[in-house]
Amino acid sequence: MTRIQFYPSAELERKITEEAQKYNVAPSVLVIQILNERFGLNKTGALSEAEITKKIFSEITDYISAANQGDEFDLLSASDTFAKIEMVCNGKPSAVRAKIGKQFAREIGSGVYANVSRAYKPNGKLKKSVNNATIYRIV
Repeated sequence: MTRIQFYPSAELERKITEEAQKYNVAPSVLVIQILNERFGLNKTGALSEAEITKKIFSEITDYISAANQGDEFDLLSASDTFAKIEMVCNGKPSAVRAKIGKQFAREIGSGVYANVSRAYKPNGKLKKSVNNATIYRIV
């Protein structure tokens, strides 16, 4: 994959950043989405990565709202959309799940996810699910 660099004006950078925050994605994800739309490269009816991310975070928020203190979960159980993301795209590993998981990990402990933390085993090691996903706890 080729890296392309550009230098937006201050106003364009502000607008891209605001829109990316609305979808809870990195500005680069949003720019790729916009360019794919502009050049007609989106699959008909397919959600963009930004839209998928927004939907997943909404599902996670709903899941957490209904959970009790002490409950544990991973992203696969908290979001049907996350669970349905293909692990392979065009014969290569898909990074979408990993990006969303890392984004969620950065969000825990503050804002909407202030009552979420990583779950730990009694020996102090991180709890992982059978598929090696991080386990979170409602605190």
